[in-house]
Amino acid sequence: LGATSETFALYKLNYSGCVACMGCKKSSDECVLRDDLTHALRAIREADILILATPVYFGQITGPMKCAIDRMYSFVPPEYLTGGSKTRLAPGKHCVFITTQGAPDPAAFADLTAIYEMFFGPGWFGFETHVLRGLGLSAPGAAAENAALMQQAEELGKQLMA
Repeated sequence: LGATSETFALYKLNYSGCVACMGCKKSSDECVLRDDLTHALRAIREADILILATPVYFGQITGPMKCAIDRMYSFVPPEYLTGGSKTRLAPGKHCVFITTQGAPDPAAFADLTAIYEMFFGPGWFGFETHVLRGLGLSAPGAAAENAALMQQAEELGKQLMA
């Protein structure tokens, strides 16, 4: 299909979260912090599909994922404060948000992705959002052994690449 991908393992990168310096609103159209996340943020700006995957820890996404998402504030232009555009990103992008959790109950943490769907969705960044939730996956490698989850992922992949 000619697709290329790039993976960023957040735990292996050295970076901080947003420091609210507002440099991305005052002097630049990207985050002014320069660290291991700089390349990832630039890659996201260029990507057609963004896949974010995180385990659920204590009812939330992991700390490194939250710090990385906070740095995506740089994707929001300064005019959003006065009712203007809320994104610097090109239209037509997709965001797949994947969570895994040990709790098998689908009601547990069901609301976790809603806020990220809002920010990544049409109201802010403009992505078409897709959510995959892996439930009852507490052992390493359990997601790969879950046939139903792998089928969902495969079907979504085919849909996105069509």
